[in-house]
Amino acid sequence: MKKNRIADLLASLQALGRKKTRHPTASADHGNVLEIVAAGNPVTSQDIAPPAAAVMTGKPVTTQSRTDKLIMQHDYLGDVAGVAQLSPSKKPVILLGELVFASIEKPAPRKGFVAQPARSLSKPLQIGKTRHLHVLVHETLLNAPKKAKFALAVDSIIRYGRKQKGRCILINGFHTVDETYINLYTFDKGDLVKINEKILVDADNFRYETEIRQLLDQHNHPDTRLIWTNPLIPIEYPGLVLAKDAPFAGAKAITLTRHASHTGLRQNILPIGIAAVSVMGYAATVGMDVSRFNAAKQDYQRLASSGPTSTESLDLLRARDQWMKAEKPLQKQLPKLDALLIAIGNNKDWRISQITLAAAGQSNQGQPGQPADEAGITFKLRIPRQAEIPPLDQAQPVLADLASAANITLRLVPQGWQETNEGNQKWLSLTIKSGNGETAPAQQ
Repeated sequence: MKKNRIADLLASLQALGRKKTRHPTASADHGNVLEIVAAGNPVTSQDIAPPAAAVMTGKPVTTQSRTDKLIMQHDYLGDVAGVAQLSPSKKPVILLGELVFASIEKPAPRKGFVAQPARSLSKPLQIGKTRHLHVLVHETLLNAPKKAKFALAVDSIIRYGRKQKGRCILINGFHTVDETYINLYTFDKGDLVKINEKILVDADNFRYETEIRQLLDQHNHPDTRLIWTNPLIPIEYPGLVLAKDAPFAGAKAITLTRHASHTGLRQNILPIGIAAVSVMGYAATVGMDVSRFNAAKQDYQRLASSGPTSTESLDLLRARDQWMKAEKPLQKQLPKLDALLIAIGNNKDWRISQITLAAAGQSNQGQPGQPADEAGITFKLRIPRQAEIPPLDQAQPVLADLASAANITLRLVPQGWQETNEGNQKWLSLTIKSGNGETAPAQQ
C-alpha cells in the first residue's frame, strides 16, 4: 500500500514538471504575463504518456472529446508534436499556442525559437517613431514540408482588433491533450496595449470551466468587451462575445524566415511617399509662381530701359515702381499668423472653420494708433463645450493662450460665440479678431 502511494506521488510530480516546461515562450521580463494553473484532478500513468499531434480542424470526427465537437472553418496548429504530421493544403494553417510567442517589448533570444519580422502597431499613415509587435516562432516550423502554408493567428488578431471601438480583450489560444494555452490581447480604440499569456488545464478536465470563469472574472470590467475566438472551446458567460472564426477570415499565408529584418522603413513607405508627393507638388506650384514673377519683372525692366514715350506711360511706370517697392501689409502679418496657427494646432480638439486677413490698406481703418500687423486677422475657432463653465469664461483662457503664443492682441467680437451640437458632442464656436476695439470689417 505504501509503495503504491509513493509511485502515485512520483507520477504526479513528473506530470506537473512536464506541464511547466512545455511552453518556454513567456517571461515576465518582456511585458507578457505567464500563469500556470495545475490541474485539480488526480494524476495517473496515462497523463505521463507523450501527447498526440494536436491539429484542430473543421472536419467531423467520431471521438467524444469536447475539442472535437467544436466546428471550425480553418485549420489551427498550436502543438510542436503536430508539426511532423503536416501535409500540403490549399488554405494556410493558422499557428498559435506553444508554437508562437508575441511581445510588445523586444524579447531576448530564446532557445528553440526564431525571430520573425516585427509587426507595426502604428496607424497606417503615421510618420515617425512607430511601435512594433515582436514575434518568434518555434524552430520546428522551419523544417516543415515546403508546400505547407502558414498564417499567424496574432496577425489576424491585430487586424481584427484595429476595427474594434472602445476597449476590448480578444481571447485566443489552443487546446493540447495536457493543457490549454490562453492569450489575451487588450485593445484600446484599436491600439494593442497589452498581451497576457496563461496556461490552464486541458479542455476535458472537470476544472476547465471553473478556471475559464475565474480568468474572465479577472478581466471583466464595465468598459471592456470580452471577445472569444476559435479554436478555444467557449463557455456560457454573461456578456461574452463569441467571434468564432471571424477574426481569421481572409488570413493570408506568410513565409517564415530564419533571418528577421526590421520592417519599420518598409511599413513607412506609404506615408513617406505621400509626403514626398505633397512636397513635390508644393515645390512645383511655388516654382511656377516664381517663374511668372521673374517674367513680369523682366518685362518691366525691358520697358523701363527703353524709356517712356509719353507722360501717361511715365506715370504708369512710376506707379508700378512705387507699388513694387512699397511694403506689403499682409506680408507683415504672416509671422503672427504662423505662430497663431501653430498654437491652435497644438490642441488636438480645436478646429478653425474660417480665417480672414484684411486687404492691403484696410488693416488700420478705424484704429489710427494700432500697428498693421496687429490688425486684420479674423478667424472662427471651434472648441469642445464645457457645460459647467459659462461660454465667456471658457473663451477667456483660450484667447489668453493664443495671444501669448502669437504675441498679438486678441478679442472676441460682439455676439461672437455660439453653442452647437453634433451627435453627443457639444461645441463652442468663437469668432476672434486681432487688435483692440471695433475694427473695419475684413474683406474675405
